[in-house]
Amino acid sequence: MKHSKLTTQRGDSTWLEIPIPKNFQFDESRFNSKIEMDETGIVRYHNKVLKETHRNSIFGLGKCIVANDKIELAFSAKILGNEYFEGITLDTIPLVVKEINDITGMNISVDGILTKSIMRSFDNTYNLPLDEHGVVGEYVKALQFGSVGSSKLGVTGYGDESIVFKLETTTTKNRILFYDKIAQLQKKDKEFYRIFNTDKFDNTLRCE
Repeated sequence: MKHSKLTTQRGDSTWLEIPIPKNFQFDESRFNSKIEMDETGIVRYHNKVLKETHRNSIFGLGKCIVANDKIELAFSAKILGNEYFEGITLDTIPLVVKEINDITGMNISVDGILTKSIMRSFDNTYNLPLDEHGVVGEYVKALQFGSVGSSKLGVTGYGDESIVFKLETTTTKNRILFYDKIAQLQKKDKEFYRIFNTDKFDNTLRCE
């Protein structure tokens, strides 16, 4: 395996909330209204939820809700298209903002995400380049020996395509996954694989 410094925090997916900025705009025709009232008929909340037709017109946008005082967004790195390999980073946030604004008609900013938002979750990912060609599956199978000698570390292998480690503790459950990203895209994300350039994932072991 090649040696490289993991100097960049990369995300595969994130969920965050942004306070409604001044002079905020969005295309209401692309959103549905969702109203919930309490038992007395008083409105508890009135949200605008991005319509499925628009949300599904782009890869990776899981949620877009405009509430009274915040915008709730959930998206994966697939929203980056050809830059999917780079993941969600400080450098790719401008592209994320552009894609979301184009789909929603909103005018959120990079600064709004980087300095104003509350991050509810952030799933890290690492791309581990290999020296040899065609050996990702061998690395995956070799990792199955990683739990030897540990009663708390469970391992579940799925052939030569992926392996999941779970550390059972009393307070939390930790999980880490290694897999062949190209194989996964070819099986589960065929449309994304067909449209976008995923060559950078060749001979790369993916870790999440």
